[in-house]
Amino acid sequence: MPAPGPADNATGQQTTPIVVDGIIYLDTASGGVIAVDGATGATKWKWQPTVANTGFGPTGTRRGVSVGDGKVYTLASGNRVVALDKDTGAQAWVTQPQG
Repeated sequence: MPAPGPADNATGQQTTPIVVDGIIYLDTASGGVIAVDGATGATKWKWQPTVANTGFGPTGTRRGVSVGDGKVYTLASGNRVVALDKDTGAQAWVTQPQG
């Protein structure tokens, strides 16, 4: 999977990590998601979008992930919502909400 370049100076990172069952879930400035074992600090898995997604709106600020129903939810380029399996990081589904 190609790795996008780093975020730029216009990207803000206002992420609060989420902890579930001792695993820390957080997003990265380039739009990826990382799961870290809170006891050992070992990376459990990483998910990286194929296109860097450094933020949303005029400020380009990322604000974190959500966890529920066995999934980790994040936003991706094109205003898409991505659900990842919380144990493996495998992409479960992607949708673009219509509004």
